[in-house]
Amino acid sequence: MADISKISLPNGTTYNIKDSNALTDDLFNMTPTWTTYDEEHDTYFLNSDVLSLVAHNRPILIDFGDGMHSEAHMYYYMHEAFLGTAYEGCKIYGTIARLAIVHPSGVVTEQTYIQLIAINPQNGNLNFVMTNFLSDD
Repeated sequence: MADISKISLPNGTTYNIKDSNALTDDLFNMTPTWTTYDEEHDTYFLNSDVLSLVAHNRPILIDFGDGMHSEAHMYYYMHEAFLGTAYEGCKIYGTIARLAIVHPSGVVTEQTYIQLIAINPQNGNLNFVMTNFLSDD
């Protein structure tokens, strides 16, 4: 009988449906995650169930806050932090997002921005590296 567990993909690679890691290695198999905000130290920590995604450089959906001011962004792995920098040992993730601002007058404006974060894969400590606003609508 022919082995039908291996599928040839258009890009020339072979996908093995019996591979227990196949789904976890899929770039588009994204797992929602949440952070815990530590007000006293003004830092963020990822939940422990997210650390495996960081270790495998997978995209991470992070939900900051709750209620009216909640924001959720999909961060994509970019590269390891450079040696000798403040974020050495961390992985750098980035996102492009829109921020809606409701002014006291009721007028809503939106801004597009790029944000980089550094995540320590050992303890889940998350640092904001850079936020750069691209537009003002």
